[in-house]
Amino acid sequence: MENTNEADVAAPLVKLCIKAVSKNMRVLEKQAWDIPSSLIEELLPHLNIFYLERIEDVAVRKGTPIKDWRQKFLERLFHMVTFGHFSEEEHPRLQDPCFSLLSLAAKYVRVLILSRSLAQTSRLSSEEFRPVLKTLEATVTQLKLREIRLSLFHNDFSPVLFVIHRLLHHGSVQTLVMSKCSISSPSLWTWILQMSAGHQDIKKQEGSQSGGAEPGGCSRFDKTHHLPLCQCVDSEILDPGCTLSSFPSLVSGKGGCPVRRITALVLDVCDEVISRVLSPLLSSWFCLCSLQVTCEWSIEEPSLLEMVEALRLLYQNPACSLSVLSITSVCCRMSVAAVLARLLSSCPGLEALTLGFYGAEGNSSSSHQPAPIESSLKALQVEFPVEPVHLQGFVTVLQGARSLTSLHLKGLRCKTPQLSALLLALPGSNPHLVTLSLEELCLSGCQDEVLHLLNRSALQEVCFTDCRLFERNKEEFLGHFVDTVKAQTSLRSISVSKNRLGNQGLIAFADLFSENSPGRIQHLNVSSNYILPDGLLEFGRLLGRHPPSPHLKLDVRENPLDRDPQKTERAVRQLQALCHVTKDCWNSRTTFADHISVM
Repeated sequence: MENTNEADVAAPLVKLCIKAVSKNMRVLEKQAWDIPSSLIEELLPHLNIFYLERIEDVAVRKGTPIKDWRQKFLERLFHMVTFGHFSEEEHPRLQDPCFSLLSLAAKYVRVLILSRSLAQTSRLSSEEFRPVLKTLEATVTQLKLREIRLSLFHNDFSPVLFVIHRLLHHGSVQTLVMSKCSISSPSLWTWILQMSAGHQDIKKQEGSQSGGAEPGGCSRFDKTHHLPLCQCVDSEILDPGCTLSSFPSLVSGKGGCPVRRITALVLDVCDEVISRVLSPLLSSWFCLCSLQVTCEWSIEEPSLLEMVEALRLLYQNPACSLSVLSITSVCCRMSVAAVLARLLSSCPGLEALTLGFYGAEGNSSSSHQPAPIESSLKALQVEFPVEPVHLQGFVTVLQGARSLTSLHLKGLRCKTPQLSALLLALPGSNPHLVTLSLEELCLSGCQDEVLHLLNRSALQEVCFTDCRLFERNKEEFLGHFVDTVKAQTSLRSISVSKNRLGNQGLIAFADLFSENSPGRIQHLNVSSNYILPDGLLEFGRLLGRHPPSPHLKLDVRENPLDRDPQKTERAVRQLQALCHVTKDCWNSRTTFADHISVM
Protein backbone atom coordinates (compact mmCIF):
# COMPACT_ATOMS: atom_id res chain seq x y z
CA MET A 1 0.00 0.00 0.00
CA GLU A 2 2.91 2.32 0.82
CA ASN A 3 4.46 1.73 -2.63
CA THR A 4 1.13 2.53 -4.26
CA ASN A 5 0.90 5.85 -2.44
CA GLU A 6 4.46 6.73 -3.44
CA ALA A 7 3.60 6.02 -7.08
CA ASP A 8 0.49 8.19 -6.85
CA VAL A 9 2.59 11.07 -5.51
CA ALA A 10 5.41 10.57 -8.05
CA ALA A 11 3.14 10.65 -11.11
CA PRO A 12 1.99 14.30 -10.77
CA LEU A 13 5.51 15.27 -9.72
CA VAL A 14 6.91 13.88 -12.99
CA LYS A 15 4.27 15.79 -14.96
CA LEU A 16 5.20 19.03 -13.18
CA CYS A 17 8.87 18.44 -13.98
CA ILE A 18 8.10 17.67 -17.62
CA LYS A 19 6.14 20.92 -17.98
CA ALA A 20 8.92 22.88 -16.28
CA VAL A 21 11.54 21.41 -18.63
CA SER A 22 9.41 22.13 -21.71
CA LYS A 23 9.05 25.79 -20.69
CA ASN A 24 12.81 26.15 -20.23
CA MET A 25 14.11 24.17 -23.19
CA ARG A 26 16.26 27.08 -24.34
CA VAL A 27 18.41 26.55 -21.24
CA LEU A 28 17.87 22.84 -20.56
CA GLU A 29 17.80 21.46 -24.12
CA LYS A 30 21.10 19.54 -24.03
CA GLN A 31 20.46 18.22 -20.52
CA ALA A 32 17.01 17.03 -21.62
CA TRP A 33 18.62 14.84 -24.27
CA ASP A 34 20.14 12.69 -21.52
CA ILE A 35 16.88 11.70 -19.82
CA PRO A 36 15.49 8.12 -20.25
CA SER A 37 13.36 7.26 -23.30
CA SER A 38 10.22 6.85 -21.18
CA LEU A 39 10.52 10.46 -20.04
CA ILE A 40 11.32 11.65 -23.57
CA GLU A 41 7.99 10.14 -24.69
CA GLU A 42 6.20 12.19 -22.03
CA LEU A 43 8.15 15.31 -22.94
CA LEU A 44 7.38 15.25 -26.68
CA PRO A 45 3.73 16.47 -26.47
CA HIS A 46 4.89 19.56 -24.56
CA LEU A 47 7.58 20.70 -27.01
CA ASN A 48 7.16 23.23 -29.77
CA ILE A 49 7.80 22.01 -33.30
CA PHE A 50 11.31 23.47 -33.43
CA TYR A 51 12.56 21.44 -30.48
CA LEU A 52 10.70 18.41 -31.80
CA GLU A 53 12.93 18.52 -34.85
CA ARG A 54 16.11 19.02 -32.86
CA ILE A 55 15.38 16.17 -30.46
CA GLU A 56 14.63 13.64 -33.22
CA ASP A 57 18.11 12.06 -33.40
CA VAL A 58 18.14 11.52 -29.65
CA ALA A 59 14.61 10.09 -29.65
CA VAL A 60 15.46 7.64 -32.45
CA ARG A 61 18.61 6.46 -30.69
CA LYS A 62 16.53 5.76 -27.61
CA GLY A 63 13.84 3.88 -29.53
CA THR A 64 11.25 6.64 -29.76
CA PRO A 65 10.88 7.55 -33.47
CA ILE A 66 8.78 10.65 -34.16
CA LYS A 67 9.46 11.20 -37.87
CA ASP A 68 6.14 10.02 -39.37
CA TRP A 69 3.99 11.82 -36.84
CA ARG A 70 5.93 15.05 -37.18
CA GLN A 71 5.92 14.94 -40.99
CA LYS A 72 2.13 14.70 -41.18
CA PHE A 73 1.65 17.36 -38.54
CA LEU A 74 4.03 19.87 -40.10
CA GLU A 75 2.73 19.26 -43.61
CA ARG A 76 -0.79 20.14 -42.51
CA LEU A 77 0.47 23.06 -40.46
CA PHE A 78 2.29 24.45 -43.50
CA HIS A 79 -0.94 24.52 -45.51
CA MET A 80 -2.86 26.15 -42.66
CA VAL A 81 -0.28 28.90 -42.14
CA THR A 82 0.40 29.52 -45.84
CA PHE A 83 -3.24 29.84 -46.82
CA GLY A 84 -4.38 31.93 -43.89
CA HIS A 85 -6.29 29.33 -41.87
CA PHE A 86 -3.97 29.52 -38.88
CA SER A 87 -2.41 32.35 -36.87
CA GLU A 88 0.98 31.86 -35.26
CA GLU A 89 0.27 34.65 -32.77
CA GLU A 90 -2.55 32.64 -31.19
CA HIS A 91 -0.26 29.70 -30.39
CA PRO A 92 2.75 30.65 -28.28
CA ARG A 93 4.27 27.16 -28.53
CA LEU A 94 4.78 27.78 -32.26
CA GLN A 95 6.70 31.01 -31.70
CA ASP A 96 10.45 31.08 -31.39
CA PRO A 97 12.63 34.05 -32.34
CA CYS A 98 15.38 31.75 -33.58
CA PHE A 99 13.29 29.94 -36.18
CA SER A 100 10.89 30.50 -39.06
CA LEU A 101 7.77 28.38 -38.88
CA LEU A 102 7.24 28.18 -42.65
CA SER A 103 10.90 27.43 -43.35
CA LEU A 104 10.83 24.55 -40.92
CA ALA A 105 7.45 23.15 -41.96
CA ALA A 106 8.32 23.33 -45.68
CA LYS A 107 10.98 20.67 -45.16
CA TYR A 108 8.25 18.16 -44.32
CA VAL A 109 5.77 18.91 -47.10
CA ARG A 110 5.46 15.90 -49.40
CA VAL A 111 2.01 16.73 -50.80
CA LEU A 112 1.35 20.38 -51.65
CA ILE A 113 -2.25 21.44 -52.30
CA LEU A 114 -2.96 24.63 -54.26
CA SER A 115 -6.62 25.55 -54.40
CA ARG A 116 -8.77 28.66 -54.63
CA SER A 117 -6.55 30.49 -52.12
CA LEU A 118 -4.26 31.55 -54.96
CA ALA A 119 -3.71 35.02 -53.53
CA GLN A 120 -1.85 33.35 -50.67
CA THR A 121 -0.07 31.03 -53.09
CA SER A 122 1.35 33.96 -55.07
CA ARG A 123 3.39 35.17 -52.11
CA LEU A 124 5.56 32.07 -52.41
CA SER A 125 7.06 33.70 -55.52
CA SER A 126 8.16 36.82 -53.62
CA GLU A 127 11.75 37.43 -52.59
CA GLU A 128 10.79 37.10 -48.92
CA PHE A 129 9.49 33.56 -49.38
CA ARG A 130 11.97 32.44 -52.04
CA PRO A 131 13.87 30.21 -49.52
CA VAL A 132 10.56 28.51 -48.66
CA LEU A 133 9.79 27.86 -52.34
CA LYS A 134 13.32 26.55 -52.82
CA THR A 135 12.76 24.10 -49.98
CA LEU A 136 9.43 23.01 -51.48
CA GLU A 137 11.16 22.30 -54.79
CA ALA A 138 13.29 19.72 -52.98
CA THR A 139 10.61 18.13 -50.79
CA VAL A 140 7.27 18.13 -52.66
CA THR A 141 6.71 14.90 -54.59
CA GLN A 142 2.97 15.32 -55.21
CA LEU A 143 1.27 18.53 -56.38
CA LYS A 144 -2.52 18.83 -56.12
CA LEU A 145 -4.39 21.57 -57.98
CA ARG A 146 -8.00 21.86 -56.82
CA GLU A 147 -10.81 24.10 -58.07
CA ILE A 148 -8.45 26.39 -59.98
CA ARG A 149 -10.31 28.67 -62.37
CA LEU A 150 -8.88 30.98 -64.96
CA SER A 151 -10.77 33.98 -63.58
CA LEU A 152 -8.61 33.80 -60.48
CA PHE A 153 -5.56 34.60 -62.61
CA HIS A 154 -6.89 37.65 -64.44
CA ASN A 155 -5.38 40.38 -62.27
CA ASP A 156 -1.96 39.03 -61.51
CA PHE A 157 -1.57 35.39 -62.33
CA SER A 158 2.08 35.19 -63.37
CA PRO A 159 3.41 34.63 -59.79
CA VAL A 160 1.06 31.66 -59.33
CA LEU A 161 2.08 30.15 -62.66
CA PHE A 162 5.69 30.77 -61.67
CA VAL A 163 5.21 28.74 -58.48
CA ILE A 164 3.68 25.89 -60.50
CA HIS A 165 6.51 26.18 -63.03
CA ARG A 166 9.22 26.01 -60.35
CA LEU A 167 7.65 22.95 -58.74
CA LEU A 168 7.10 21.06 -62.01
CA HIS A 169 10.27 22.08 -63.88
CA HIS A 170 12.81 22.59 -61.14
CA GLY A 171 11.33 20.56 -58.32
CA SER A 172 10.93 16.91 -57.34
CA VAL A 173 7.23 16.52 -58.19
CA GLN A 174 6.44 13.08 -59.58
CA THR A 175 2.66 13.01 -59.17
CA LEU A 176 0.29 15.70 -60.44
CA VAL A 177 -3.37 15.74 -59.35
CA MET A 178 -5.85 18.11 -60.99
CA SER A 179 -9.47 18.05 -59.82
CA LYS A 180 -12.49 20.29 -60.41
CA CYS A 181 -10.43 22.80 -62.38
CA SER A 182 -12.32 25.02 -64.81
CA ILE A 183 -12.34 24.18 -68.51
CA SER A 184 -13.31 27.73 -69.47
CA SER A 185 -9.88 28.02 -71.08
CA PRO A 186 -8.21 24.78 -72.21
CA SER A 187 -4.92 26.65 -72.62
CA LEU A 188 -4.43 26.62 -68.85
CA TRP A 189 -4.80 22.84 -68.84
CA THR A 190 -2.50 22.58 -71.83
CA TRP A 191 0.14 24.79 -70.28
CA ILE A 192 0.25 22.70 -67.10
CA LEU A 193 0.00 19.30 -68.78
CA GLN A 194 2.53 20.10 -71.48
CA MET A 195 4.87 21.25 -68.75
CA SER A 196 4.25 18.00 -66.88
CA ALA A 197 4.90 15.94 -69.99
CA GLY A 198 8.24 17.65 -70.55
CA HIS A 199 7.10 19.45 -73.70
CA GLN A 200 7.97 22.93 -72.50
CA ASP A 201 11.20 23.10 -74.51
CA ILE A 202 9.83 21.90 -77.85
CA LYS A 203 10.38 25.19 -79.66
CA LYS A 204 13.72 25.78 -78.02
CA GLN A 205 14.86 22.31 -79.07
CA GLU A 206 13.60 22.87 -82.61
CA GLY A 207 15.40 26.21 -82.73
CA SER A 208 18.57 24.65 -81.38
CA GLN A 209 18.54 22.05 -84.13
CA SER A 210 18.16 24.77 -86.76
CA GLY A 211 20.72 27.03 -85.11
CA GLY A 212 18.25 29.78 -84.25
CA ALA A 213 17.67 29.36 -80.53
CA GLU A 214 19.11 31.62 -77.91
CA PRO A 215 20.99 29.90 -75.11
CA GLY A 216 20.11 30.61 -71.53
CA GLY A 217 17.16 30.56 -69.19
CA CYS A 218 13.80 28.88 -69.44
CA SER A 219 12.10 32.06 -70.64
CA ARG A 220 14.00 32.10 -73.94
CA PHE A 221 12.20 30.69 -76.96
CA ASP A 222 11.98 31.34 -80.67
CA LYS A 223 11.18 35.06 -80.96
CA THR A 224 8.60 34.47 -83.65
CA HIS A 225 6.50 32.68 -81.02
CA HIS A 226 7.10 35.19 -78.23
CA LEU A 227 3.82 36.49 -76.73
CA PRO A 228 2.87 37.77 -73.27
CA LEU A 229 1.35 35.22 -70.93
CA CYS A 230 -2.03 36.98 -70.74
CA GLN A 231 -2.31 36.91 -74.54
CA CYS A 232 -1.41 33.21 -74.61
CA VAL A 233 -4.07 32.29 -72.10
CA ASP A 234 -6.85 34.63 -73.17
CA SER A 235 -6.50 33.96 -76.88
CA GLU A 236 -6.25 30.23 -76.28
CA ILE A 237 -2.92 29.97 -78.10
CA LEU A 238 -1.62 26.69 -76.79
CA ASP A 239 2.06 27.58 -76.66
CA PRO A 240 3.55 26.77 -73.26
CA GLY A 241 6.91 28.26 -74.16
CA CYS A 242 5.76 31.84 -74.18
CA THR A 243 4.14 31.73 -70.77
CA LEU A 244 7.26 32.24 -68.69
CA SER A 245 8.34 35.28 -70.69
CA SER A 246 5.84 37.51 -68.92
CA PHE A 247 7.78 37.36 -65.67
CA PRO A 248 11.47 36.96 -66.58
CA SER A 249 12.49 38.62 -63.34
CA LEU A 250 11.11 35.64 -61.46
CA VAL A 251 13.04 33.09 -63.48
CA SER A 252 16.27 32.32 -61.72
CA GLY A 253 19.43 30.91 -63.15
CA LYS A 254 21.12 31.13 -66.54
CA GLY A 255 21.73 27.45 -67.18
CA GLY A 256 18.44 26.65 -68.85
CA CYS A 257 15.25 25.03 -67.67
CA PRO A 258 15.66 21.35 -66.77
CA VAL A 259 13.27 18.86 -68.29
CA ARG A 260 11.43 17.21 -65.40
CA ARG A 261 8.53 14.98 -66.26
CA ILE A 262 5.59 13.80 -64.21
CA THR A 263 5.42 10.00 -63.85
CA ALA A 264 1.96 9.78 -62.23
CA LEU A 265 -1.07 11.78 -63.33
CA VAL A 266 -4.50 11.93 -61.65
CA LEU A 267 -7.16 13.94 -63.49
CA ASP A 268 -10.80 14.73 -62.76
CA VAL A 269 -11.74 16.08 -66.18
CA CYS A 270 -14.48 16.42 -68.76
CA ASP A 271 -14.71 15.21 -72.34
CA GLU A 272 -13.31 18.44 -73.72
CA VAL A 273 -10.07 18.17 -71.75
CA ILE A 274 -9.62 14.55 -72.83
CA SER A 275 -10.09 15.28 -76.53
CA ARG A 276 -8.42 18.71 -76.75
CA VAL A 277 -5.63 18.42 -74.20
CA LEU A 278 -4.89 15.00 -72.76
CA SER A 279 -5.12 12.67 -75.76
CA PRO A 280 -2.79 14.76 -77.99
CA LEU A 281 -0.13 14.64 -75.25
CA LEU A 282 -0.42 10.97 -74.29
CA SER A 283 1.12 9.50 -77.43
CA SER A 284 4.54 10.97 -76.52
CA TRP A 285 4.39 11.00 -72.71
CA PHE A 286 6.96 8.23 -72.45
CA CYS A 287 7.89 8.74 -68.79
CA LEU A 288 4.28 8.39 -67.57
CA CYS A 289 4.00 5.29 -65.37
CA SER A 290 0.53 5.77 -63.87
CA LEU A 291 -2.57 7.48 -65.29
CA GLN A 292 -5.91 7.91 -63.51
CA VAL A 293 -8.74 9.64 -65.36
CA THR A 294 -12.22 10.23 -64.01
CA CYS A 295 -15.04 12.63 -64.73
CA GLU A 296 -17.61 14.42 -62.60
CA TRP A 297 -20.26 13.52 -65.17
CA SER A 298 -19.23 10.80 -67.62
CA ILE A 299 -16.59 9.99 -70.22
CA GLU A 300 -18.43 9.48 -73.49
CA GLU A 301 -17.47 6.88 -76.08
CA PRO A 302 -15.77 9.25 -78.60
CA SER A 303 -13.48 10.69 -75.93
CA LEU A 304 -12.74 7.23 -74.60
CA LEU A 305 -11.79 5.93 -78.05
CA GLU A 306 -9.57 8.97 -78.68
CA MET A 307 -7.73 8.27 -75.45
CA VAL A 308 -7.37 4.56 -76.26
CA GLU A 309 -5.94 5.44 -79.68
CA ALA A 310 -3.43 7.81 -78.06
CA LEU A 311 -2.44 5.04 -75.65
CA ARG A 312 -2.00 2.64 -78.58
CA LEU A 313 0.43 5.07 -80.22
CA LEU A 314 2.23 5.50 -76.90
CA TYR A 315 2.74 1.74 -76.53
CA GLN A 316 4.18 1.49 -80.02
CA ASN A 317 7.26 3.30 -78.74
CA PRO A 318 9.75 1.13 -76.79
CA ALA A 319 10.28 4.06 -74.38
CA CYS A 320 6.71 3.74 -73.05
CA SER A 321 6.62 3.37 -69.24
CA LEU A 322 2.88 3.23 -68.56
CA SER A 323 1.97 0.23 -66.40
CA VAL A 324 -0.97 1.47 -64.28
CA LEU A 325 -4.18 2.79 -65.88
CA SER A 326 -7.49 3.81 -64.29
CA ILE A 327 -10.46 5.13 -66.28
CA THR A 328 -13.75 5.59 -64.44
CA SER A 329 -17.16 7.20 -65.10
CA VAL A 330 -17.26 5.66 -68.58
CA CYS A 331 -20.57 5.81 -70.46
CA CYS A 332 -20.61 4.10 -73.87
CA ARG A 333 -22.53 1.65 -76.02
CA MET A 334 -19.67 -0.86 -76.19
CA SER A 335 -19.86 -3.87 -73.91
CA VAL A 336 -17.58 -4.09 -70.88
CA ALA A 337 -15.71 -6.97 -72.50
CA ALA A 338 -15.23 -5.03 -75.74
CA VAL A 339 -13.80 -1.99 -73.92
CA LEU A 340 -11.48 -4.22 -71.91
CA ALA A 341 -10.33 -6.07 -75.01
CA ARG A 342 -9.60 -2.84 -76.86
CA LEU A 343 -7.65 -1.41 -73.95
CA LEU A 344 -5.59 -4.55 -73.44
CA SER A 345 -4.81 -4.91 -77.13
CA SER A 346 -3.78 -1.23 -77.30
CA CYS A 347 -1.77 -1.36 -74.05
CA PRO A 348 -0.07 -4.78 -73.95
CA GLY A 349 2.31 -3.74 -71.17
CA LEU A 350 -0.35 -2.81 -68.61
CA GLU A 351 0.08 -4.45 -65.22
CA ALA A 352 -2.83 -2.82 -63.37
CA LEU A 353 -6.12 -1.70 -64.90
CA THR A 354 -9.16 -0.10 -63.27
CA LEU A 355 -12.27 0.45 -65.36
CA GLY A 356 -15.46 1.99 -64.00
CA PHE A 357 -18.73 2.33 -65.91
CA TYR A 358 -21.20 5.08 -65.14
CA GLY A 359 -23.57 3.60 -67.67
CA ALA A 360 -23.35 1.42 -70.76
CA GLU A 361 -26.12 0.96 -73.28
CA GLY A 362 -26.38 -2.12 -75.42
CA ASN A 363 -24.37 -4.51 -73.25
CA SER A 364 -27.16 -7.04 -73.02
CA SER A 365 -27.72 -7.08 -76.76
CA SER A 366 -24.09 -7.24 -77.83
CA SER A 367 -23.48 -10.42 -79.79
CA HIS A 368 -19.85 -9.73 -80.75
CA GLN A 369 -17.43 -11.46 -78.41
CA PRO A 370 -13.76 -10.40 -78.30
CA ALA A 371 -11.06 -12.90 -79.19
CA PRO A 372 -8.75 -14.02 -76.36
CA ILE A 373 -5.95 -11.49 -75.84
CA GLU A 374 -2.81 -12.43 -73.96
CA SER A 375 -1.85 -9.69 -71.52
CA SER A 376 0.63 -9.09 -68.72
CA LEU A 377 -2.14 -7.83 -66.44
CA LYS A 378 -1.60 -8.54 -62.74
CA ALA A 379 -4.41 -6.49 -61.18
CA LEU A 380 -7.87 -5.86 -62.63
CA GLN A 381 -10.67 -3.83 -61.04
CA VAL A 382 -14.00 -3.38 -62.82
CA GLU A 383 -17.08 -1.48 -61.66
CA PHE A 384 -19.93 -2.63 -63.88
CA PRO A 385 -22.82 -0.47 -65.15
CA VAL A 386 -26.26 -0.63 -63.60
CA GLU A 387 -27.62 -2.45 -66.64
CA PRO A 388 -27.34 -6.27 -66.75
CA VAL A 389 -24.35 -7.53 -68.73
CA HIS A 390 -23.33 -10.67 -70.61
CA LEU A 391 -20.27 -12.34 -69.09
CA GLN A 392 -19.16 -14.64 -71.90
CA GLY A 393 -16.82 -12.04 -73.41
CA PHE A 394 -15.58 -11.02 -69.97
CA VAL A 395 -14.56 -14.60 -69.16
CA THR A 396 -12.70 -14.68 -72.48
CA VAL A 397 -10.73 -11.57 -71.47
CA LEU A 398 -9.84 -13.16 -68.12
CA GLN A 399 -8.57 -16.28 -69.86
CA GLY A 400 -5.89 -14.19 -71.55
CA ALA A 401 -4.68 -12.70 -68.24
CA ARG A 402 -2.83 -15.74 -66.93
CA SER A 403 -0.60 -13.61 -64.68
CA LEU A 404 -3.55 -12.02 -62.85
CA THR A 405 -3.01 -11.95 -59.07
CA SER A 406 -5.73 -9.49 -57.98
CA LEU A 407 -9.34 -9.26 -59.20
CA HIS A 408 -12.00 -6.85 -57.91
CA LEU A 409 -15.50 -6.90 -59.39
CA LYS A 410 -18.18 -4.47 -58.21
CA GLY A 411 -21.86 -4.11 -59.08
CA LEU A 412 -22.00 -7.05 -61.48
CA ARG A 413 -25.59 -7.76 -62.54
CA CYS A 414 -26.09 -10.82 -64.70
CA LYS A 415 -28.00 -14.09 -64.82
CA THR A 416 -27.06 -16.68 -62.20
CA PRO A 417 -25.78 -19.30 -64.71
CA GLN A 418 -23.35 -16.76 -66.17
CA LEU A 419 -22.06 -15.77 -62.73
CA SER A 420 -21.69 -19.46 -61.83
CA ALA A 421 -19.67 -20.02 -65.00
CA LEU A 422 -17.36 -17.15 -64.07
CA LEU A 423 -16.71 -18.52 -60.57
CA LEU A 424 -16.07 -22.01 -61.93
CA ALA A 425 -13.65 -20.69 -64.57
CA LEU A 426 -11.47 -18.56 -62.28
CA PRO A 427 -9.29 -21.34 -60.75
CA GLY A 428 -8.38 -22.61 -64.22
CA SER A 429 -8.08 -19.35 -66.15
CA ASN A 430 -6.28 -17.42 -63.40
CA PRO A 431 -4.29 -19.93 -61.32
CA HIS A 432 -2.06 -17.26 -59.74
CA LEU A 433 -4.96 -15.30 -58.23
CA VAL A 434 -4.07 -14.20 -54.70
CA THR A 435 -6.68 -11.52 -53.95
CA LEU A 436 -10.35 -11.72 -54.92
CA SER A 437 -12.92 -9.06 -54.04
CA LEU A 438 -16.57 -9.38 -55.05
CA GLU A 439 -18.78 -6.42 -54.11
CA GLU A 440 -22.51 -5.83 -54.60
CA LEU A 441 -23.11 -9.15 -56.36
CA CYS A 442 -25.88 -11.66 -55.70
CA LEU A 443 -24.16 -14.93 -54.78
CA SER A 444 -27.15 -16.53 -53.07
CA GLY A 445 -27.65 -18.81 -56.08
CA CYS A 446 -23.93 -19.61 -56.47
CA GLN A 447 -23.08 -21.12 -53.09
CA ASP A 448 -21.66 -24.37 -54.51
CA GLU A 449 -19.55 -22.42 -56.99
CA VAL A 450 -18.16 -20.24 -54.18
CA LEU A 451 -17.07 -23.36 -52.28
CA HIS A 452 -15.54 -24.78 -55.48
CA LEU A 453 -13.60 -21.55 -56.02
CA LEU A 454 -12.22 -21.56 -52.47
CA ASN A 455 -11.26 -25.24 -52.70
CA ARG A 456 -9.51 -25.04 -56.07
CA SER A 457 -7.55 -21.80 -55.69
CA ALA A 458 -4.60 -20.54 -53.65
CA LEU A 459 -6.25 -17.32 -52.52
CA GLN A 460 -4.67 -15.40 -49.65
CA GLU A 461 -7.29 -12.68 -49.36
CA VAL A 462 -10.98 -12.98 -50.22
CA CYS A 463 -13.69 -10.36 -49.81
CA PHE A 464 -17.43 -10.90 -50.24
CA THR A 465 -19.06 -7.50 -49.62
CA ASP A 466 -22.84 -7.12 -49.84
CA CYS A 467 -23.16 -10.39 -51.78
CA ARG A 468 -26.18 -11.95 -50.00
CA LEU A 469 -23.92 -14.96 -49.53
CA PHE A 470 -25.79 -16.58 -46.63
CA GLU A 471 -29.31 -15.79 -47.79
CA ARG A 472 -30.25 -19.38 -48.70
CA ASN A 473 -29.88 -22.47 -46.48
CA LYS A 474 -28.02 -20.32 -44.00
CA GLU A 475 -27.26 -22.88 -41.29
CA GLU A 476 -26.20 -25.63 -43.70
CA PHE A 477 -24.14 -23.37 -45.95
CA LEU A 478 -22.44 -21.69 -42.98
CA GLY A 479 -21.07 -25.07 -41.89
CA HIS A 480 -19.75 -25.87 -45.37
CA PHE A 481 -18.31 -22.38 -45.79
CA VAL A 482 -16.45 -22.43 -42.45
CA ASP A 483 -15.10 -25.94 -43.11
CA THR A 484 -13.86 -24.88 -46.54
CA VAL A 485 -12.16 -21.75 -45.21
CA LYS A 486 -10.57 -23.75 -42.39
CA ALA A 487 -9.01 -26.16 -44.86
CA GLN A 488 -7.31 -23.43 -46.91
CA THR A 489 -3.83 -23.00 -45.47
CA SER A 490 -3.06 -20.17 -47.92
CA LEU A 491 -5.96 -17.95 -46.80
CA ARG A 492 -4.90 -15.06 -44.53
CA SER A 493 -7.76 -12.59 -44.75
CA ILE A 494 -11.52 -12.99 -45.18
CA SER A 495 -14.18 -10.30 -45.29
CA VAL A 496 -17.92 -10.98 -45.28
CA SER A 497 -19.09 -7.41 -44.62
CA LYS A 498 -22.79 -6.60 -45.26
CA ASN A 499 -23.96 -10.21 -45.62
CA ARG A 500 -26.58 -10.42 -42.82
CA LEU A 501 -24.41 -12.81 -40.86
CA GLY A 502 -26.01 -12.10 -37.48
CA ASN A 503 -25.14 -13.70 -34.15
CA GLN A 504 -25.60 -17.21 -35.51
CA GLY A 505 -23.11 -16.66 -38.29
CA LEU A 506 -20.51 -14.99 -36.08
CA ILE A 507 -20.65 -17.84 -33.57
CA ALA A 508 -20.17 -20.32 -36.42
CA PHE A 509 -17.08 -18.38 -37.52
CA ALA A 510 -15.46 -19.04 -34.14
CA ASP A 511 -14.78 -22.56 -35.41
CA LEU A 512 -12.22 -21.07 -37.81
CA PHE A 513 -9.87 -20.85 -34.85
CA SER A 514 -10.58 -24.22 -33.23
CA GLU A 515 -7.76 -26.43 -32.03
CA ASN A 516 -7.77 -28.70 -35.10
CA SER A 517 -7.95 -25.88 -37.65
CA PRO A 518 -5.05 -25.87 -40.14
CA GLY A 519 -6.05 -22.39 -41.34
CA ARG A 520 -4.04 -19.26 -40.61
CA ILE A 521 -6.60 -16.48 -40.72
CA GLN A 522 -5.07 -13.19 -39.56
CA HIS A 523 -7.84 -10.78 -40.54
CA LEU A 524 -11.60 -11.30 -40.17
CA ASN A 525 -14.03 -8.56 -41.22
CA VAL A 526 -17.62 -9.05 -40.01
CA SER A 527 -18.66 -5.38 -40.11
CA SER A 528 -22.25 -4.39 -40.97
CA ASN A 529 -23.72 -7.83 -40.24
CA TYR A 530 -26.34 -7.04 -37.56
CA ILE A 531 -24.25 -8.62 -34.81
CA LEU A 532 -25.65 -7.92 -31.34
CA PRO A 533 -23.75 -7.73 -28.03
CA ASP A 534 -24.88 -11.25 -27.03
CA GLY A 535 -23.35 -12.73 -30.16
CA LEU A 536 -20.09 -10.84 -29.76
CA LEU A 537 -19.81 -11.94 -26.14
CA GLU A 538 -20.38 -15.59 -27.07
CA PHE A 539 -17.88 -15.32 -29.93
CA GLY A 540 -15.28 -14.01 -27.49
CA ARG A 541 -15.99 -16.84 -25.05
CA LEU A 542 -15.53 -19.48 -27.78
CA LEU A 543 -12.39 -17.76 -29.03
CA GLY A 544 -10.96 -17.87 -25.52
CA ARG A 545 -11.06 -21.68 -25.52
CA HIS A 546 -8.53 -21.83 -28.35
CA PRO A 547 -6.81 -18.44 -28.57
CA PRO A 548 -6.03 -17.38 -32.15
CA SER A 549 -2.78 -15.90 -33.41
CA PRO A 550 -1.92 -12.70 -31.53
CA HIS A 551 -1.75 -11.02 -34.95
CA LEU A 552 -5.48 -11.58 -35.61
CA LYS A 553 -7.39 -8.42 -36.54
CA LEU A 554 -11.16 -8.44 -36.00
CA ASP A 555 -13.37 -5.76 -37.57
CA VAL A 556 -16.81 -5.39 -35.95
CA ARG A 557 -17.71 -1.86 -37.04
CA GLU A 558 -21.25 -0.74 -37.98
CA ASN A 559 -23.00 -3.42 -35.96
CA PRO A 560 -25.79 -2.50 -33.49
CA LEU A 561 -23.57 -3.00 -30.45
CA ASP A 562 -25.04 0.13 -28.86
CA ARG A 563 -28.14 -1.85 -27.87
CA ASP A 564 -26.40 -3.04 -24.69
CA PRO A 565 -23.29 -0.92 -23.99
CA GLN A 566 -22.28 -2.79 -20.82
CA LYS A 567 -22.37 -6.19 -22.49
CA THR A 568 -20.55 -4.79 -25.50
CA GLU A 569 -17.82 -3.41 -23.25
CA ARG A 570 -17.38 -6.83 -21.63
CA ALA A 571 -17.21 -8.53 -25.01
CA VAL A 572 -14.70 -6.06 -26.43
CA ARG A 573 -12.52 -6.26 -23.34
CA GLN A 574 -12.56 -10.06 -23.60
CA LEU A 575 -11.64 -9.95 -27.29
CA GLN A 576 -8.93 -7.32 -26.88
CA ALA A 577 -7.04 -9.76 -24.68
CA LEU A 578 -7.00 -12.19 -27.63
CA CYS A 579 -6.69 -10.04 -30.76
CA HIS A 580 -6.77 -6.52 -32.18
CA VAL A 581 -10.37 -5.27 -32.36
CA THR A 582 -11.57 -2.49 -34.68
CA LYS A 583 -14.88 -1.00 -33.57
CA ASP A 584 -16.73 2.31 -33.70
CA CYS A 585 -19.43 4.26 -31.87
CA TRP A 586 -22.05 3.53 -34.49
CA ASN A 587 -25.56 4.76 -33.66
CA SER A 588 -27.80 2.01 -35.03
CA ARG A 589 -31.05 3.79 -34.17
CA THR A 590 -30.16 6.94 -36.11
CA THR A 591 -29.00 4.88 -39.06
CA PHE A 592 -32.23 2.90 -39.08
CA ALA A 593 -34.26 6.12 -38.95
CA ASP A 594 -32.28 7.47 -41.91
CA HIS A 595 -32.94 4.25 -43.80
CA ILE A 596 -36.69 4.45 -43.14
CA SER A 597 -36.80 8.12 -44.20
CA VAL A 598 -35.58 7.34 -47.73
CA MET A 599 -37.63 4.19 -48.28
